[in-house]
Amino acid sequence: PNTRICVTNTPLCPIAACLLCNLAQLQPHQSVLDPYAGSGTILLAAALLEPTTRTVGIDIAFRNGLIDRNDILQDFDVRNLTRPDALLYGDCNNVTLLAQTNPPFDCILSDPPYGLRESTITRRPMDDLLDMIRRSSDDNNDDNDSSPLLKHGGRLVVFVPQHHNQSLTDILPTNIQMQEA
Repeated sequence: PNTRICVTNTPLCPIAACLLCNLAQLQPHQSVLDPYAGSGTILLAAALLEPTTRTVGIDIAFRNGLIDRNDILQDFDVRNLTRPDALLYGDCNNVTLLAQTNPPFDCILSDPPYGLRESTITRRPMDDLLDMIRRSSDDNNDDNDSSPLLKHGGRLVVFVPQHHNQSLTDILPTNIQMQEA
């Protein structure tokens, strides 16, 4: 982390990023989407652990210098890692933006904005992620001209922090949400 070019206020610990990639059981030539990419820590970990991985990141902070995409790319270059296929600016819930990512993905890995930015969100990020997957797979959705976001049998691996005063059942999605997605 001390050698990162792209530094943000709330970076994901590199060890946690590697753990997310390991939980996803990345295989050669798989594709990974991080819909809350931030400084690209998960994308870096995926490229480090499996160099043939195709990665795509989306973040709403890739504008006005909040997070510099060129700094992220330099982090890949100085480590001789394969650059992401795309670092897209926007809201990951935007169906049109998601269609640009060339789905479906083998894995969706993410550390959603639970910390510093959570005061700006009105829903739990995990709910948004599951809705995003459900909408992309919904054959009855008029806005859906693309393939599902996550391949059948693909993996969704998300960092979900639990505070000491929270019940795990309060922060995880319901069975209905999981089945719909």
